[in-house]
Amino acid sequence: NNDDDDKDVEQEEEMLLTQQDEEVTPTSDIVVMVMGEEAVFRTWLHRLQSIKGQLTFIYASFDKEILLTKDELELDFNYDTLFIPNTTWTEGRTMLGEEALRKEKARKIEFDYWLFADDDVDFTCLENDESHSFFGDEENCWQRVFDFIARDEIPAKASAIVAQFGTAGESMAAMSTYDALFNAFKREYVPYLQPYVKLPKGFSEWMSQGALFCLLKTCMPGSAVVLPYMKVHNTAHRDYTRGLNNTQIQIAIRNNYDDNEMNFHPCPKPFDLSQNQDYIHKFQSLSELNDNMQTSDITQCDAMKK
Repeated sequence: NNDDDDKDVEQEEEMLLTQQDEEVTPTSDIVVMVMGEEAVFRTWLHRLQSIKGQLTFIYASFDKEILLTKDELELDFNYDTLFIPNTTWTEGRTMLGEEALRKEKARKIEFDYWLFADDDVDFTCLENDESHSFFGDEENCWQRVFDFIARDEIPAKASAIVAQFGTAGESMAAMSTYDALFNAFKREYVPYLQPYVKLPKGFSEWMSQGALFCLLKTCMPGSAVVLPYMKVHNTAHRDYTRGLNNTQIQIAIRNNYDDNEMNFHPCPKPFDLSQNQDYIHKFQSLSELNDNMQTSDITQCDAMKK
């Protein structure tokens, strides 16, 4: 019967299309947290609305309160805005983390990833044989970012997925220390890495990430997987207190991490504050990358979970 044959073919085609959709649609539950200028909020809102995947978006503006339009209030998209005037970068990220915790408690389930991003971050995807083989026909660079984060093959040894300047994003790579502009932390590592340290007034804002380097090197070396086949950019440059200072780092670590009860005193001496430490790269697959990543003992930092 030709009609039955045609129906069977149609059903098979529908099943194939459904399977293809399931293969390309990310399934990880990600909370995306951005602190930035009010004027940049809608850039992020429009960007994330178009992403196929399970996203929750929190935007914290530090200069002006965000006034939502009627259409924005009725969007079928899970997002919230905060107004956090007179806060530093470090304080703002900690406040975003507190909001993510409130959301988890309200919905009674944790996110898979906590993703912190600077408001001016953007990507340029590489177009070569390797990237096309890995990402297929996907042309939206931001979709590739979230497709990668949601992949089942992400190394089990990974604590975070990060963007990194320079050539690090040209292949499958991992490292210990990285820039803070785009960090997606696996949820099980959040209690070790959050909140960001409290810094004395006048300290360089770089010290919050610098202090984090101490924990990364101590408890989870080489565990940050770099977003592959793409370049990351900071499109704006703002005035803030910056600079590397090992004296300030030691003060931040002692004030925030030391725990006499747990006998936890990490990085007692000045240490290397450079990014890209323990860098490994040019692997052909995520499984090969995982095989070559260091095995860490996160229990060394159990004092941070208190």
